Amino acid sequence: METKAKKKWKTPHTFVILVVIILIAAAATYIVPAGEFTRFKDAATGKTLVEAGSYHRIASSPLNPLKIPSAIYTGIVKSASTITFMLIIGGAFQVITSTGALTALCKKLSKTFSKHKYVVIPVFLGLDKVTGTAMIALGAAVGFTAGLLNPFNVGVAQDIAELQLFSGMAYRVFILVVLLAATSAYIICYARKVAAHPEKSVIYGIPEDQEYTFDNATDTITVRQIAVLIVMALGFGILIYGLSKKGWYFEEMSGLFIFMGVICGFISGYGPSRIAREFGEGAKGIIVGCLIIGIARTVEVILSDANILDTIVYGIVNIVNVMPDSIKAVGMFLCQSLINCVIVSGTGQAAVTMPLMVP
Repeated sequence: METKAKKKWKTPHTFVILVVIILIAAAATYIVPAGEFTRFKDAATGKTLVEAGSYHRIASSPLNPLKIPSAIYTGIVKSASTITFMLIIGGAFQVITSTGALTALCKKLSKTFSKHKYVVIPVFLGLDKVTGTAMIALGAAVGFTAGLLNPFNVGVAQDIAELQLFSGMAYRVFILVVLLAATSAYIICYARKVAAHPEKSVIYGIPEDQEYTFDNATDTITVRQIAVLIVMALGFGILIYGLSKKGWYFEEMSGLFIFMGVICGFISGYGPSRIAREFGEGAKGIIVGCLIIGIARTVEVILSDANILDTIVYGIVNIVNVMPDSIKAVGMFLCQSLINCVIVSGTGQAAVTMPLMVP
């Protein structure tokens, strides 16, 4: 008698997970009572503030389940500026990446620092596959967490909170340095341990299918590639200036990245059709991520339209307020983290409101 092999659990597609969260949010509109805070414009700062103790119940307006698809459409539309910016960045960087300038730079640095492999770990060079993967994953996490000029977390949050765009840079630079030092030390310790005792690697004994190695026959950076790197450096310099001094946002940044991509393409000898083709490929590769942003925004649309978002915040605030003062800040952090998980990308309205309500 043949026994059927057990099916391995597979993580559902991101769209499926988001739809489940959307359904939970829709169901919550029938359970959570509607309510709202009174908000006012502060004449001195120009910020929209929440009036303490102003929460009050209002008429409930649960979501008709048949309107969930329309809510998804609304969420995507409300995320249009972010989605457009991401598509432009994806297209522009595909043009730049296709020139080979970044690969040539990485190769040059890898050869230059080949005798100082542990020193260069804080930059991007790894040893084994796990070390390389750790640097990619932790490097991305560190950069996103510090968010020096990240328009998707710092930019959006400060816009909602009506703060000067990318203000507080010095603090985020400090956080970046601390996180880089901690992650670099961790990776270096692991790399040294595995170098001395390969059997301690978490992938020891696993057969390797392919190895990516640089071509030793071509280890130089061409003049065109150097020019592309210079344009990139100048472009990011202009970006920092525009964000910090001119109040740039998605529109101006998008224009700059389009300009950078086109110029780098022409420098590399591309014709207009090649630039357009590479741009399209880059935008195509990021379209799923863009749809995730739009679909995730649906959760906020549902909670806001049903007027239960403030009720959720009010309930969480009451929990935090009864905590001892010594751990109240920790409670705020945990609650806002929970809100970020539940509301996914949303507008961040709840995350902004809560600290305004907790004394």
